[in-house]
Amino acid sequence: MTRREVEYEWAYVYAVFGPDGRPRYVGCTARPKGREKDHQRAHRSKGRIRNKQLHAWLTSLHEQGHVPVLRVIQVVPYDERRYAVEARWTKRLRARGYDLVNKWDGTARGHKFGPLSQEHRRKLSEWQKGKPLRDEHCRAISEGLRDYYAALPDELRAKRHDKRRGRELSPEHRAKVSEGRKRYWERVRAERETAI
Repeated sequence: MTRREVEYEWAYVYAVFGPDGRPRYVGCTARPKGREKDHQRAHRSKGRIRNKQLHAWLTSLHEQGHVPVLRVIQVVPYDERRYAVEARWTKRLRARGYDLVNKWDGTARGHKFGPLSQEHRRKLSEWQKGKPLRDEHCRAISEGLRDYYAALPDELRAKRHDKRRGRELSPEHRAKVSEGRKRYWERVRAERETAI
């Protein structure tokens, strides 16, 4: 499997709540279930920590035997506007007196970490193309996509289904699907044999 850019349609602006029922963090993601798991496992993080306050809060929750709860507060199209909506919620909750651990509050323009030019995006894409992924990375992508599709609203799922119905597949596409299914079932059979 090689790196590929996943096209998301919806972004989920969410708040993370502590055991007292008060929001402590506002974020935005295309995969809310996966992000909730990320927050719940944050105390195990050994890599670079972007938000030390959030990490410290999540770690203290874990040490006290509590689990953070993620609640979606708004669904928006997956484009640059999602950051403005996240910033609006951050400012709104801070104005109501909630002690949020967010570092970013929407003061920068464009992307959270500065605007990315089209040229910069193209270079990043070229740099990542064709790089093989580790098995655990492939599993994480698969899990994230499962979470994304499980969270799709029913009307959007039906709309996508209707769009694909009756579409003719090219012979090349059919061959790729066939090869993929063969590899999948070979892997399943191998896993069953090792489990026995």
